[in-house]
Order: sequence, then C-alpha cells, then structure tokens
Amino acid sequence: MFVSTPPPDWLAPFEQNLPFRLPPTYRSLLLRYRFPAFEVGAVELYGNLDGESDDDLVVASTCDRVLASVARGGGFIHIGRPVTRNYDPICFDCRRRAKTGEAGIVRLDHEEILCNDSIRVVEKIAPSFLELLARGIRFIEP
Repeated sequence: MFVSTPPPDWLAPFEQNLPFRLPPTYRSLLLRYRFPAFEVGAVELYGNLDGESDDDLVVASTCDRVLASVARGGGFIHIGRPVTRNYDPICFDCRRRAKTGEAGIVRLDHEEILCNDSIRVVEKIAPSFLELLARGIRFIEP
C-alpha cells in the first residue's frame, strides 16, 4: 500500500504553518511515500495520497479549525484519530522531544479543546512514531 514517489507539493506549505518541525521519522515517511490512512493498534493515522482526500493528513488535521488551532498552539500536531472514530485527536506531543527530534504520541480530549480552548492529554499512546509502528500496521481501504 505504500508507494515510493517524489515529495508531495502540499508538505512544504503545511510545514510552514506549523510552529515546529515534524518529527524526522514521520517527515521522512511523508516525503518518500504515498499511502492511505492506516491503523496501528487503536490508532488510525491519516494518509498521504494526494493532499485532497478527506483522510489525508493535510485535510483531516486542519478541517476543524478550532481543534487545529488550539492543538498547534499547545504544542501538538494532529496526525490521526482513534479507530473507534472518536473525535479525540491523536497527536505528536512536540512540547517534549528526544535529542533526535522525535516526539511522543498522545490522545487529546476534544471536548476540553472545543469547550474550553485548553489541552488535556487523556492517553500516552507511544513514546515515538517508530515505537507506534512496531506494534503493527493494518491498512484501511480508500
């Protein structure tokens, strides 16, 4: 399901709108491959197909402007959702990074964001993107 291709046109403008850099392993994946949304354990990570699909990172992570603004302002990059389709965003926690630039992955409380404009981490999912992937991948049909 992962197809090697040139970097997507949308990645540079997307990164310019972030207050911090994407973790290097995740950025490398986005630069080199196109892929649909996929499941890793209880997490559905957004895809990287064409920058226009509803489940693509650039679309799905910014479609709710309040959620995107509060999360980014709090130091988080929204990269997915629970496989249950709960509205809680799955995010990189860029407030605390390893020396390598990697960031942990957490689930945020969407109601806290939308009702109170504040952040509450409800679950620490993985200490890094690679550790999340090590749990196994299940693809979702586009």
